[in-house]
Formats: sequence, structure tokens, C-alpha cells
Amino acid sequence: MFRAVGTHEAASERGVVVAYIDRKQIRYCRRDHELVLPREVIRGRDLDPAQAVFLDARARWAPPHQDEPIGDQERAAIAKDIVAACRTFGIETEVVGA
Repeated sequence: MFRAVGTHEAASERGVVVAYIDRKQIRYCRRDHELVLPREVIRGRDLDPAQAVFLDARARWAPPHQDEPIGDQERAAIAKDIVAACRTFGIETEVVGA
């Protein structure tokens, strides 16, 4: 479960943090691993806030972990965390490529 820890940041009891960098990027942090992912703001059903976050096989951890692969199961878990964190702010999120 995620809770808001700032205006644009949500954290889980497992130590995962998801934060909005700007209108085009979102940051996912788990312990000492970090991903910066592109996102696109869109409109959801009934014009509710919504976004698409792009996480495909080309995604890489930020240095110094850039050589560690992100497998399919891990991408699915990251996507699930991102959706849950964004729900904290009432933003419908689709993770594309996970």
C-alpha cells in the first residue's frame, strides 16, 4: 500500500518510492535502484486525470546498476507498484510495455 509523502511523491511500507519529476517523466526507486521513465499525460474516462507510463524491455536502471537486467517478472512488479502509487493521487495509470 502506498501513501503520499509529498505533493508529487508516494511511498510504500516496502521502501518503494514513486515520484513525478515533471509532466514527461516519473521516477521509480526501490532501495538503491532507480528508474526514470517517460510518461504522457492523457485524459481518462469522464475526463479524469490519466497517464501512460512507458516501461519496456529497453528500460535500464540508473547508474551504477545500469548493467543489471530488468526481467519480465520484475517489470510486471514495477508496473503494479507504479499503478498503485499513482492511484494515491487519483491518477488512472496504464503502464505500456510491462
